[in-house]
Amino acid sequence: RGECRAESRQSEASRGMSQERRRSTRINAQVPATVKRPDDSSTQRVVIMDISGDGMRLATEAALEPGTPLVVEVKLPNLRAPVAARVRVVWSRPAEAGVTFMQLDPKDRALLMLYARLKALPPRSVIP
Repeated sequence: RGECRAESRQSEASRGMSQERRRSTRINAQVPATVKRPDDSSTQRVVIMDISGDGMRLATEAALEPGTPLVVEVKLPNLRAPVAARVRVVWSRPAEAGVTFMQLDPKDRALLMLYARLKALPPRSVIP
């Protein structure tokens, strides 16, 4: 029992640390996008699963290596050119990756966040 309590406290502490690291609100959405390396013209289709002021979680077809710089492009309605964000892969798992913004024009960030809010998914319900 003592071990279970210690593990539970450790798990709670690690969850608290991850919440403390998050500086901005996350918006759950499904926004189609593409990614490419800055030095390569080939693209990979992705879906932005959630977005915050600091980064995004992407659903990917192929694994992305942590530390890799990428350009994420999102075609928004009524805009001729896609919104392009320079990002860096922070973490990667099969079929998904987390990226942090390295360079994104503040106007483009506002447009992207507004579009994500319009496409936002309802919060997941928690089943006891």
